[in-house]
Amino acid sequence: MRLDPECKVRQNSTPEVVFISTAPVHSGPPLCDVGGVNVPLTVIHTDTPLASLDTSRRVLTASDALVDAVGIAGTYGDAYLQTLTAGSIPVEVVEISEATITLADPVPRGVDVAGATLLWATYTGTFPALKAQVLTDSVPLLWTVTWKSRRGAKAPVEDLVLDGQVHVRIRPFSTGLSHHHLLEHFRALGTQVPRQDQGYESVIRLAEGLIITRIRKDLRGHTVNGRPATEDDMRGGDMRTAHATLTASMILERRPAGGSVGIFESDVGDDDEDGISYAASLRRRAFAMLKDILETMVWIDEDGDGEIDAGETDQAISGVDLTVVNGMPSIPTGGSTYKRDMYH
Repeated sequence: MRLDPECKVRQNSTPEVVFISTAPVHSGPPLCDVGGVNVPLTVIHTDTPLASLDTSRRVLTASDALVDAVGIAGTYGDAYLQTLTAGSIPVEVVEISEATITLADPVPRGVDVAGATLLWATYTGTFPALKAQVLTDSVPLLWTVTWKSRRGAKAPVEDLVLDGQVHVRIRPFSTGLSHHHLLEHFRALGTQVPRQDQGYESVIRLAEGLIITRIRKDLRGHTVNGRPATEDDMRGGDMRTAHATLTASMILERRPAGGSVGIFESDVGDDDEDGISYAASLRRRAFAMLKDILETMVWIDEDGDGEIDAGETDQAISGVDLTVVNGMPSIPTGGSTYKRDMYH
C-alpha cells in the first residue's frame, strides 16, 4: 500500500507500506505514524556510491556491484543523485545490472558525478494489524511521515512532513483493471509504453481516480447502514471496460495534437482522425458506459458486510441528468435519487 494523500486497506490485512520521499532523507529513516501507531520504515537499498557516468549521461557505474537490487528499478526506482557540486538531483532508475545503473532520463549537462552518491527514495514497513481490525466508516485514520532532509553537503537541514488518510474497508473499490487487461481491449498500446515506465499501471490508477470521483458525485445523499455510501460499497468489476476505455483515452492524449493516429486507425475506422480527437471519443465512450452501468447494473452493499445479499443487486441510480461536454461528465447539483429499479 503506497502512502498517498488518500489510501485504503482491507480489513484485517497487514499490507506492506510503501513511502516514497519527496526530498532526500538525511540522518536516519523517516518516522511513520498510522493512527497513533509507529510504523518502522526501512530504505529499499543502502546509499550507492558512484564511480562514473557514460557519454549518454543516462548510464551510471557504481563503485561496487549492487547486492539484492532485483526489482527496485522502475516502480521503486525513484532516487536522488547527491553530487558534490550541484546538490541533489531527482532521478529515476529503470534498470540495474550488477554495477551498471540506467536512468530514465539523462543527468543535466555540466553536472559532475565525481564523488556522487545515489540515495534511494523508497522506504517500506508493515501496516499495523491493530489498526486494520476496525472499519473506519466516515472517519479515516491519519498517517504522517516526518524526516530531515539536506539537499547538499552545505545546504541547511529541513524538517519535512507529509500526511494523508487511510480508510479501512471490507472490500476496497477496484475495477480489477491491469496492464494485461488493458492490452486485451487495446492491443496496439503494447508498443507505446514510455521507456520510463514498466507498464501502464500509473495511468490505470489515475483513470480509476477519475471514475471514483464520478461515482462519489452520484452517491451524494445515499446512505449505507446509517453512514454515507462510498464507492467501496459498489462492485467495481462491472466498470472494468469503462475503466480500460478511459485509460486508453488518457494514454492517447499524450500524443501531439494533429499527429497521425497510426496504430489506432483500424480501431477508429477513420484514417484522418488525429490522436486527440480519438482520445476525446474514447473518453466520451467511457463515461457513457459508466453512466449506463450506474443506471442499470449497480450493486450497493446496503448492510456493509462485503457480501452480495438478496435485494442488493441491480439497483439503479436514477434522476441523474448526465451530460458530457468535451468528454467530461457534468452532473447537476443537489444530489441523486436511488431506487431499487430505475422504472420504480
